[in-house]
Amino acid sequence: MLKRTNRERTKRLTFPLTAILMTVFALVAAACVDVNVTNTADLRARVRITLPDTPAGYTRLVPPGGTTSTFSEFGGTVTVTVLPDEDYRDLLLELRVAIGRKLLEDSETLSGSDVVNLVERLVEVNGQLRDLAGDGASCSVDAPDFSTVTVVLSWDLTTSTWSLSCSAVAESS
Repeated sequence: MLKRTNRERTKRLTFPLTAILMTVFALVAAACVDVNVTNTADLRARVRITLPDTPAGYTRLVPPGGTTSTFSEFGGTVTVTVLPDEDYRDLLLELRVAIGRKLLEDSETLSGSDVVNLVERLVEVNGQLRDLAGDGASCSVDAPDFSTVTVVLSWDLTTSTWSLSCSAVAESS
């Protein structure tokens, strides 16, 4: 009877121990890739992070001076794309309406040079809206299993565009 009890105890201990070992093995075997996106600009950025296991990607807002992070279950190509800022687009649309209204409502009081300046500004605003129609700057990097991907966003004041820098560093064993 005593042997039987010991055998039962062994069976009871074996199941939890096996479950714990399998969980640890699964965690170690998972080839996790960490992705960190840092925004060094004074503007917020909306980015799409495309991972090997999530082709549709995630959309995240990265505040000025802030960071967002995610991970992939395995290695592969990681792509980060800056998406147009909807608030900025709305501001440009409002500006276009205001310029058009100024041209129509004040047409009798505007000088020739005022009209030329307003039309040039309207063309510039339309060009900026056209530029916002597609995705912005983007970078991709091949991330090996057990690596960390670092993406740094910066805003170029002279060209009013985003620039991205991507790198992947494999973790050492």
